[in-house]
Amino acid sequence: MKQPKLMTQRLRPVLPVSGRGLAAIVLMFVGSVVGFAQANEGGQNDPLHGQHILKPFRIIGNIYYVGLDNNTSYLITTPQGHIFIDPTYEGAVPLIRKSIEQLGFRPKDIKFVLNAHAHGDHVEGLAAFKELTGGKVLVMSGDAPAIADGGKSTSRNGQQQWRPVRVDKTLHDGDEVRLGGVTVVAHLTPGHTKGCTTWSTVAEENGRKYNVVFVCSVGVNAGTVLVGNTKYPEIAEDYKKSFSVLRSLPCDVFLASHGRFFHLEEKVKRMEQGGGSNPFIDPAGYQAYITESERLFQEALQKAQSAAPQRGSSPSGRGI
Repeated sequence: MKQPKLMTQRLRPVLPVSGRGLAAIVLMFVGSVVGFAQANEGGQNDPLHGQHILKPFRIIGNIYYVGLDNNTSYLITTPQGHIFIDPTYEGAVPLIRKSIEQLGFRPKDIKFVLNAHAHGDHVEGLAAFKELTGGKVLVMSGDAPAIADGGKSTSRNGQQQWRPVRVDKTLHDGDEVRLGGVTVVAHLTPGHTKGCTTWSTVAEENGRKYNVVFVCSVGVNAGTVLVGNTKYPEIAEDYKKSFSVLRSLPCDVFLASHGRFFHLEEKVKRMEQGGGSNPFIDPAGYQAYITESERLFQEALQKAQSAAPQRGSSPSGRGI
């Protein structure tokens, strides 16, 4: 097996592929996008936090699903090794390993480990997954400090949230990860975190190429300070930039860091029923997600701006 190489060149996007049944898919999506903190339904003693592992399956081309029902994990396979996105919780790592093996692949063949963003439900298992696979951890520069210090720098109380992980390579917007003829591009879509990373690649199915987008998140979690955030002053502007970036990406296959963003379980059921087109080919769902997420963001921003004291005014609103 040849030694994999990490490339940091710019990718010229593949022309988008037209979708089918767009209007119907948009209607299915309305009201489903959420922008709040991930719930820990199972409590602190539940290693999967109220979730369960899904039966692994091939999404399209060389892209496989090996994650939980809401927190997602993806395996992108190549002849020279594999690329993995998001190990989720530490308690999920043994189950993810089993899913990878059930598909006929070896965790030790994973060469690069990527992540969506530096929140515990996505990176708590990163240290264990790196130990399992020996893969190199590649992180967008804005999230690299938090990954390395276990989340101390981003937590409200300064406490460690996950096992610190040594970052093997720091990425920047537009950098590419290349392996075995596959190119995965890192797109900086900050706001949810400073280094929130949306990934894109191209998959081939039945002689046709599809643009695949793994959305990080543009949701506004409960408690997020959008106005007067001393730790992240540019947070609101970053959100706005991220919506523009997402709209600029050609997308045929819509995937994301949370299954609820793209109706994962519903699409799995449709795929199991068979007889139709691949439900994960969903350009309309992608656009609907962006539109609804931006609406929720604007609502949250307006509320934050209304609640913030105006410069040069007393708390009561009278000039001082």
